[in-house]
Amino acid sequence: METGHFTVKTERRLQVLDVTGRVEEWLSTVGGVNGLLVVYVPHTTAAVAVNEAEPRLMEDIVEFIRELTKPGGPWKHNTIDATPTHTWATL
Repeated sequence: METGHFTVKTERRLQVLDVTGRVEEWLSTVGGVNGLLVVYVPHTTAAVAVNEAEPRLMEDIVEFIRELTKPGGPWKHNTIDATPTHTWATL
């Protein structure tokens, strides 16, 4: 079994990034062809999703999440942490 990790830096609080190339690069270094691949993010305000990496779709996902979780809304979590980042990661 091979394990590895890489770090992803974001530029905005809500951002969709394509990490396919990074994962493929790692797979090529370990000779991965057949098997199970687990991609995991250990932070509560980040998430991994599988979808097409089409730029307009990635923009639509961000806008959809913003629309669903409008900052300043009646969210109970705002009394703890005035950011919707935990909700974003759940979606």
